Amino acid sequence: VFGYPDTPADSQPIHHVSRRAPPGLLLTGTADTTVDPRRNSVSLAHALQDSGACAQLVQYPDLGHKLLVGALSRPLRWRAPVLDDVSAFVARPCSSP
Repeated sequence: VFGYPDTPADSQPIHHVSRRAPPGLLLTGTADTTVDPRRNSVSLAHALQDSGACAQLVQYPDLGHKLLVGALSRPLRWRAPVLDDVSAFVARPCSSP
């Protein structure tokens, strides 16, 4: 989407990490081929946590990019507890799931 590797560094969220960042929930599927989970979600979550910001990372085994979003829909909720995880985070940011 952003033309990696020719993406300007300042367009990437990881270059704007701050302790003052709002609570963040990063969800990723381990089978995502659209976005590299390690390069994006995992790296950003660790950078936020290292800065002292509130960030929670949830990884769903065998889910790809589309199915992660699809698991929010009633017919696909059995695939992963995405909606439950989002609801829990909204209720109590950065507490243990």
